[in-house]
Amino acid sequence: MVIYLDVLLFQNFIVNIFLITITLQTIKRKASVMRLITSAFIGSLYVIPMLVPRYQYLSGIPFQVLIAVLMIFIAVKEKNILFVAKSTIIFYFYSFLLAGLAFYSALSENPHLTPNTRIIHFSSKNIYIGIMIIYTVIQRLVTYVKDRKKLDQFVYNIEICTKEVKTSLKVFLDTGNELREPATNLPVIIIEKEYFDKINLEGYSIYHIPYSVVNGQHGKLIGIKPDSIKITMNDITKEEKAIVAFCDKKLSKYNDYNGLLPRGIL
Repeated sequence: MVIYLDVLLFQNFIVNIFLITITLQTIKRKASVMRLITSAFIGSLYVIPMLVPRYQYLSGIPFQVLIAVLMIFIAVKEKNILFVAKSTIIFYFYSFLLAGLAFYSALSENPHLTPNTRIIHFSSKNIYIGIMIIYTVIQRLVTYVKDRKKLDQFVYNIEICTKEVKTSLKVFLDTGNELREPATNLPVIIIEKEYFDKINLEGYSIYHIPYSVVNGQHGKLIGIKPDSIKITMNDITKEEKAIVAFCDKKLSKYNDYNGLLPRGIL
């Protein structure tokens, strides 16, 4: 029998993607596409010891469990050993369920199979692979759309006026941000510095705003009080008083917003 390793690896990769996806749904965790792909790829490589005689000792149960734990650990990025163990058990449950379904389909198509027969090809397998691909793609798309809708609920338009120069951008309402300027007690809006690099800010009072984050990091932000700030929420535009502080880093990986709006400004 001729076995195409690339096809077998691809099929196992798709199966692993599917199994990890439904496992993550069960434990209510999310994984980035990169972690999902890495985990599934490592699992797909494990089919090689089953085909190469000199490495068949790696196909024993201890190694199988080790690979499954590694796959789950990469996907969930969780240091809690008990949680990883529970997640691995769920992963195995779905694996056995899928294997049983595949074996039943193969047995239905080949009723004369013997117990020692290794099933590699059966006509329904491509259908299952196709269903897994469609399910995984749809699930990722639905998750992406839901996440985008949630994000859009907290993104607002803002217009900052400095010396007759109007700067319009999107800001994200950071409900955990209670930053205020100590002297004026005004809320602080954090904006990416690049939006003000070409604007002359001479004549404005400079404010030094101390901040601290949960990981213990602390420092100071430089800010000004612009001539006016207009925020549009739910099609209603209102003018607010606040300090605008400048941040050197990008605030959104995908450029969904370019500023952080404090809770105190609402």
